[in-house]
Amino acid sequence: MKCVFLGCYNGQKLGAVDDGKIRTYSRTGVDADGNATFARVLLAKGAMRGAVLVGDVESAVSLF
Repeated sequence: MKCVFLGCYNGQKLGAVDDGKIRTYSRTGVDADGNATFARVLLAKGAMRGAVLVGDVESAVSLF
């Protein structure tokens, strides 16, 4: 299974950002071939700071 880690995917090096201004969004699913997929993005102050993609790594091109 392919994995892609982009930017500050686990929140490291975000500096002095209030916890209330950090959000994560995740989704799981199945691609067209029946393989499991997972995606998580990390937003700090409304800007995307990192992402994790498992399975469907072609989405990485459109994220950054």
